Amino acid sequence: MRKMLEMLDTEINILKQLRHPNIIAYSEHYYIKDLQTLHLYMEYCENGDLKQVIDDLEDENQLAEEKFVWRVFSQIVSALYRCHYGEDPPPPGRNALGLDVNAKLRGSSGKPMILHRDLKPENIFLGANYSVKLGDFGLSKILRPHELTSSYVGTSLYMSPEIRGGRQYTLHSDIWALGCTIYEMCVKEPPFYPDDHDLTKKINAGKYQQIPDCYSSLLADVIACCLQVSPRNRPDTAQLMNLVNLVHQEQEVERLSQELKERNDLVARVMKEANTEKDSAARAMNKAQEIVNERCKTKYKEIDSELRSQWETRARRVIDSEVEKRVEERVEKELNELRKQFENTVKKRVEEALEKYPRRLISTKPVVAKESAQATMLSPP
Repeated sequence: MRKMLEMLDTEINILKQLRHPNIIAYSEHYYIKDLQTLHLYMEYCENGDLKQVIDDLEDENQLAEEKFVWRVFSQIVSALYRCHYGEDPPPPGRNALGLDVNAKLRGSSGKPMILHRDLKPENIFLGANYSVKLGDFGLSKILRPHELTSSYVGTSLYMSPEIRGGRQYTLHSDIWALGCTIYEMCVKEPPFYPDDHDLTKKINAGKYQQIPDCYSSLLADVIACCLQVSPRNRPDTAQLMNLVNLVHQEQEVERLSQELKERNDLVARVMKEANTEKDSAARAMNKAQEIVNERCKTKYKEIDSELRSQWETRARRVIDSEVEKRVEERVEKELNELRKQFENTVKKRVEEALEKYPRRLISTKPVVAKESAQATMLSPP
């Protein structure tokens, strides 16, 4: 009981120092002396932990999407950067400098470092929108500048070779556990099994089954770097932070390219439908013109036949002139009416087609095509 209270007290002291969007937030605590119990109040994570997500994927026989894996990875790295360097990571576009290979743990201005020492899916909680919240700092240790720790702590499946060998625990030991966690997201089981005949020997050899081929080679390489047997060969959180920024930039370029393609496809579909409407309207106009011409011919024949039977030969020229005048007037009138009907119909159909799509995605309207259709209508039969 005493040891548990000491661990809780350690966790409280650590959480008080850590304020980061990807680290579970400490609120307050109460110690009930009579019951010898300590009540710790922290941020509520409504979506459980990463272990539950992995178990659900296993039950549904599915693999985690790579974008989700990168999202979780980047947020864990950001949280670990805050722990290891005592400060928030630099904004996107600026490189994190990190530590020299031979440097000991230190933060800017000698700030104390925090090693998590028990990083695993069960300690990675998920808040709103499945945002990562690193928690359970009960086994963590605060290091002053130039301190190192060699205490044997952590969970066996995620324990680095140096810890198993009783050597010093450094920030690179947290990186090993990070590699195990991301590997488990992809394969749905740890890279090293608890029922192996010689688990320690296998870990020291760094041998594990590769992640499925559906994941990118970059993700496989990152996991391989984190699971290097020698801690000196593993990247630190600063190097991983720079990689995360690069991946984010590549994903943003890919997203923008896909969005641009979708916009172009949408505009092409709208223009195609508008052209289809224009062609239909042109065919209707041609049909209307044919009907008008046929009616004019019939009407002319009727008038001509009637006048020819009533007038004498000497009045025929005058009568023909009058007939022609009347026919032209009637034809012009009907043509004007048909033009108005056609223009209204075309305008209405095009507007109905365009209203189905966002106006901002349509760069141009088929005005030229419409004027061309009107020119066709006005041309003589």
